[in-house]
Amino acid sequence: MYSSHVPYRKLTTGAPPPRLPLPGILLRAVRWLVFALLPAIGAVAHAQTPQSVQILRQAQVLVSDAPTLPPDDAGWRSVSLPERSPKPRGGELVGYWYKATFAPTSREQPLWLYLPRQPSGGDIFVNGEKIAVIPTANATQHVRWYRPFMLMIPPVLVHDGPNTIAVHLAIRERLTSFGEMRVGPEAALRGDYSWLYFWERTTAEVSTGICLLAGVLIIMLWMRRQEERLYGLFGVCVVFWGVRTLLLRVSIVPIDLIMLWRVIYYFTTGGFIVLISIFMVKFSGGTGARMARLMIGYWLVGMLMFAAIGLSLVPFMNAWWLLGFLPSTLWSVLQLCRFGLRQRTWASLAMGVAVAFALTLSLHDF
Repeated sequence: MYSSHVPYRKLTTGAPPPRLPLPGILLRAVRWLVFALLPAIGAVAHAQTPQSVQILRQAQVLVSDAPTLPPDDAGWRSVSLPERSPKPRGGELVGYWYKATFAPTSREQPLWLYLPRQPSGGDIFVNGEKIAVIPTANATQHVRWYRPFMLMIPPVLVHDGPNTIAVHLAIRERLTSFGEMRVGPEAALRGDYSWLYFWERTTAEVSTGICLLAGVLIIMLWMRRQEERLYGLFGVCVVFWGVRTLLLRVSIVPIDLIMLWRVIYYFTTGGFIVLISIFMVKFSGGTGARMARLMIGYWLVGMLMFAAIGLSLVPFMNAWWLLGFLPSTLWSVLQLCRFGLRQRTWASLAMGVAVAFALTLSLHDF
């Protein structure tokens, strides 16, 4: 059983850490927040587009499975990029064509195509000639890319006047998702591409590895000191988060495994939310037994529903089931913040700031 006294006395030896004055705590919290936001501030400053780069925000779209670019009178519809709209035929596989035009401002250096957000992949054409293939969804695989793409446009395909960029892709999800396109010299695009690739791909891979390694080490430590149940609880939380992030970043999933992939993803996502909420309450010196039972029941009932109904329940799971964890999670965060303000220790302060910041990012992603 957990003792009712302050947790840091149980997890450390010797005298308890000295309490920090509240102004000092707030000052350090603001300082940590500034350092955490520095990458985002740098990204905004880095995002200013050179004049040599053309941002293609107007395009035409056509629902079609045709392997070659359909003619201009095929019923194209004008859209603004990025586009995100309901897709016909729900969760069925639907083919799309997108096309946009650009006019080269200079022929002195080769042009490149930069796609900051292209989650569905696709075959890329310039003036009717295929220049690249980014795997897209088909009858045997589900595709979702979490990274930018940058492609060189062969100079021989570019001519004076309007040039057409076309993308043929297939989407199985219920919403279309097609981002803006940028055309310009490599030097003007490479910085934005490298920056976005780092934050979209590299940081996810590094953080996933750290989570899995740290979680296993914490669980091993708990196995040597099983009376310290917070160690085991936090270790499982970290492992769940690492597995969840790893699954989320898998870009290509075989259709035969899509149900299993979804089950594990929802299990680890919901499990992390439940266990980290319980951990916050326990760390704060509370019990939260009733809340723990409610959250565990909600988590397991949702998993049973999804396993019984299947993939048709994905929109509900994403939009409403995950949202159902919010009240209890907010209550747990509030308990942790109150504990941090009351104790004014480095451990409680760091935990409160970290969890509040992580919750903010999670709400943004949702």
